[in-house]
Amino acid sequence: MADTPAPCVYLVYGDDRLVLQAFEAELVKKMGDPGLAELNITRLDGRTAALEDLQNAVLALPFLADRRLVILRSPSLAGREQDSRNARFLALLDSVPETTRLVLLVEDTWSGKDWDWEKLKSSHWLLKWARKAGPRVYIKEARLPAPASMPKWILDHAREMGGAFERPAAEQLAAYIGSDTSLAAQEMEKLFTYVNYSRPVEAEDVQLLTTAGAHADVFTLVDAMAAGERSRALHELEVLLQEQDPKTLFGMIARQFRLLIQARDLMDDGGTPRELEQLGIRSYVAGKLMDQARRFELGQLLAIYRRLLDVDEQVKSGQMPIELALEVFLAEV
Repeated sequence: MADTPAPCVYLVYGDDRLVLQAFEAELVKKMGDPGLAELNITRLDGRTAALEDLQNAVLALPFLADRRLVILRSPSLAGREQDSRNARFLALLDSVPETTRLVLLVEDTWSGKDWDWEKLKSSHWLLKWARKAGPRVYIKEARLPAPASMPKWILDHAREMGGAFERPAAEQLAAYIGSDTSLAAQEMEKLFTYVNYSRPVEAEDVQLLTTAGAHADVFTLVDAMAAGERSRALHELEVLLQEQDPKTLFGMIARQFRLLIQARDLMDDGGTPRELEQLGIRSYVAGKLMDQARRFELGQLLAIYRRLLDVDEQVKSGQMPIELALEVFLAEV
């Protein structure tokens, strides 16, 4: 019996950035020696790359290796399947050679409508194509855990990281960071380092190292941004960088603006803090979010969040260190 061929196209979509990043990292790792692997890896941003750029990368032959890896983030998926560009895109997907692994990373984006994120729905033409393509295509949906499931996620992920959490500690951390798995993983790594992996993390450890005070300071930073006080915002950033890991701080800021988008959109529709609480946001945080959201227009928040995504890409691609990227971000918004 013939072996099932390895997939040529990988479609990974959803709102769990940690899963999307981990999936990409695993495929890069499988490319072997990093020095040689980079010669056979092409990363493209679908928001700026032309279809011809993707075609050239996909059809290129590997250099001193068995295969190439092409990673396309945020592919443009608007319109109908019959549209000229989309038809050519699907034709290219059908023609991916066995020497190429094409990864499509599709992260949910804020729709600004119906208080929801624009998701790759089951009826979308790309998913329909992927399901019909058979074993040539691997499909993975990456969804953030529900707020009530986050403590279990922390307990399970702790074991994967080689550590352990006591149940009250997992509940405490979930109360602080919500369903943000990327931020949770960063905080867990910090906590495991603190206990030296020698014992389970306890609730007291979480209170000591992952305090609500850090999130309160992010509120202060965003308040300064809302008031247009850049010097104060930069000062708050400087203080926070002395107390927090830069990656953790970036995650906190991104999460804050994601929550503010939800709060502002809800407010524009006449909603109340209680409706935010239904998403697992604690009552005193929901009230503060609504107050802060009043100081921004929805369009401003969407623009800021898109800029944060750009900053994230710049840092990951090595264009600038995260501390400098945060300073530039505050100077621009």
